[in-house]
Amino acid sequence: MVLLSIEFYENASYYFLIILNAISILYYIFNTTISIKAGCFKRNIHILHHAIYVCCPIISTLMILEKILEIMGKVEEYESSNQPYIFLQFVRTALISTPFHSLAITVLERLCATYYIKDYERNPRFFIGFSLIGGLYASSILTACIIKFTSYILHFAICDVIMNIVSYIFLIWNQKLNRKYYHDNRRVSNHTYSLGERYQISENIRVFKYYTRYVSILTFFIIVCILSVIFSFSATPNVQRLLKFIFNLSYTLLTIFGPFFFLQMSDSWQNELHEILSKVRLRKKSKIQDIAAKAKSLRNTFGKQMDFERKKHCDVYFEQLKTSWNQSRQPNKSRIF
Repeated sequence: MVLLSIEFYENASYYFLIILNAISILYYIFNTTISIKAGCFKRNIHILHHAIYVCCPIISTLMILEKILEIMGKVEEYESSNQPYIFLQFVRTALISTPFHSLAITVLERLCATYYIKDYERNPRFFIGFSLIGGLYASSILTACIIKFTSYILHFAICDVIMNIVSYIFLIWNQKLNRKYYHDNRRVSNHTYSLGERYQISENIRVFKYYTRYVSILTFFIIVCILSVIFSFSATPNVQRLLKFIFNLSYTLLTIFGPFFFLQMSDSWQNELHEILSKVRLRKKSKIQDIAAKAKSLRNTFGKQMDFERKKHCDVYFEQLKTSWNQSRQPNKSRIF
């Protein structure tokens, strides 16, 4: 009776993961469709996000395949003799590791946004984004090789935790640097920022507010996944199966909640989503939208929302910047770094 109970719960967990991963795939299609309509591929940080996010539906598809084989009782047979399935498992391992390196990669992109403070948004230097994507995928393949062909999994997990801690420290430092130049600008009177520099520093500060939410949810699920792997080394077979379920569940939830928090950084994506939800009556239009259907939201340097008509968006935004930076001065003419 106990054996039947364990088998029942195992099969129930497989069906649950299949359904949850199917939802994750549909959610990816929904988010990507909105991103295409909103044009969310014009900045390196968005390109990086989609390079990471594109791995999620592939992982979910492979996880669904694995759980179907688990239900059929053929997963061990495929893992031992089916070469295509073995290769797909290697690919899955590589793709699963992308979020574990994503914090370091995106922090490097934010550092570049601060380094090229004068014209990063106007000249985003796409070679930076694609170089970081290449480094992300290369590190993911290396991770899969370490996990599949070596016995240094625990050492690698510890190194990955340290790397993410260091990345978070650099992220905080980068934010403080932008705030320092924003506030110091009011106390020194020998040089003014250009409008482009003002915009970039304001944008760096604004993005950080939303990016920290994404980092928090990413950190939580990564810690759960890493602890599941570490504890599984000394666990009994039944506990190992439980930890494997926790790992798969945590990762699947990350593919849903991670993009949700990340896409809050994109005003164009949020506006497009708002329009869609308004059309299907899942969200009420604001009073501004009742007066002018094309009204869009605008946020200031520190993320406070402001509403203006769409055709006046640019004028109001740059007027807001001029007001916010009125009588602002840069400490010196040297570069940020």
